[in-house]
Amino acid sequence: MPRQVLIKIRRGTEAQLPVLDVGELGFCTDTNKLYIGTPSGNQLLVAAQSVGDMLKSIYDTDFDGKVDAAETADSVPWSGVTGKPTTLSGYGITDAVKKMGIR
Repeated sequence: MPRQVLIKIRRGTEAQLPVLDVGELGFCTDTNKLYIGTPSGNQLLVAAQSVGDMLKSIYDTDFDGKVDAAETADSVPWSGVTGKPTTLSGYGITDAVKKMGIR
């Protein structure tokens, strides 16, 4: 089958990666990272050496070991949490010993 279109991806070391045009792809040959150009600069798409689908550089931007969204959740007071269970079964505990008049 004859080739209709050839897509080229800019490549080189991460240090050499320029600011990409919007929609342009850039592959870092030394780190195996793939970037795409956006209006606000280069955005990391994939890091081949990462494990799972969570990139530390995206989800833990301050590198404190905690996902950024979890830090927001930590700042909510207990009184601000809605939908809290009021019974043991509400917490998923179904085999607890019931209190039977023991004081």
